[in-house]
Amino acid sequence: MNTSVAVNGTSVRFSQVWTTQVSVIVEIILTTTTLVGNLLFIGAVILKKKLRTAANMFLVNLSLTDILAAVLVSSFAIDAYLHRGWRLGLDICIAHTIIQNSCLGVSLYLTAFTSINRYIYVVHKKIYHRVTNKISVTLAIVAAWVLPSVTYAYILSKHAGYSPVVFRCRGYAEYLKVVMSFYVPSVVTVIFYILIFAYVRKSRLRIQAHAANQTGTNQGPNAHEVRLLKVLLVVFFLVALGYLPNVILTTTYAALRAPTPVDAFILVYPCQHIAGAVNPILYGGCNKNFRDAYREFLTGKLFFGNTTSVTQNTTPNAGDPRQIPLPNRGGTGDRGNQQIISSSLADVTSRQ
Repeated sequence: MNTSVAVNGTSVRFSQVWTTQVSVIVEIILTTTTLVGNLLFIGAVILKKKLRTAANMFLVNLSLTDILAAVLVSSFAIDAYLHRGWRLGLDICIAHTIIQNSCLGVSLYLTAFTSINRYIYVVHKKIYHRVTNKISVTLAIVAAWVLPSVTYAYILSKHAGYSPVVFRCRGYAEYLKVVMSFYVPSVVTVIFYILIFAYVRKSRLRIQAHAANQTGTNQGPNAHEVRLLKVLLVVFFLVALGYLPNVILTTTYAALRAPTPVDAFILVYPCQHIAGAVNPILYGGCNKNFRDAYREFLTGKLFFGNTTSVTQNTTPNAGDPRQIPLPNRGGTGDRGNQQIISSSLADVTSRQ
């Protein structure tokens, strides 16, 4: 049942209890999956040398934003929904909102820089290794973290406050923050992926038209590269679509100067964290290297390698005279063999 109270002389309608209960259950599932999956992904990249590519460095930072959101955003939201109220003070409430929005902005800027990186790799492969190095990748990652974080910290520290209808703090400078941290990186990402897939299509048509003359030449990205592009594009859409319901609700009702539908706002809130839970599964499902790394990580092979006991190697090496089986002569049983082995080793040593 909905309840309404007067806040500062205005009637405020609270959400139904079942909506917060559903959101809590979904948030717990997504938070747990996000933490396990992204820690597994980061561990695999760190410990598996061949996975330390430029594209994966962007994905590692994307995983870090998902972990940050799970620990500092989802967990606090779960507490607020369970108690149907914020219990940690206004300063932490505002900081929670800043972190939540910053994680969105950082995720989208990381996907934007990833699309630029992939565009250079596919379309301008000859200059890729000249322009893509540790410095350029680091600068791009730092920019992806700093730009949205500073923007939201500046705006929301002055234009955010507690909302009793959603049990959390909300920002009130909606248009500026949405344009800066949602539309700008999203448009950049879409443009560069359109350019990439247009180039891929053009390359395929050229290969088909000149198949007889182009045998063995590299006219475009191979199947593995195209599959990677599709995975990265899906990652972007998961991040963007997860926040889209919240963005639509917020901006639409702000433009209409109408109160946000409380139940809908609370129910769509967990959608923001779907990408964090699904992305590590997507990486593993579409990339054999990640599947192998996950398996080795979970079984401990990435930490300890394939350790085989020395005692298990009982096959003699025919090229080593010290391991040639010797007959039982000059003594009885093992003692006789031991004497012969000792004399053979001494003989081999003297010849060396």
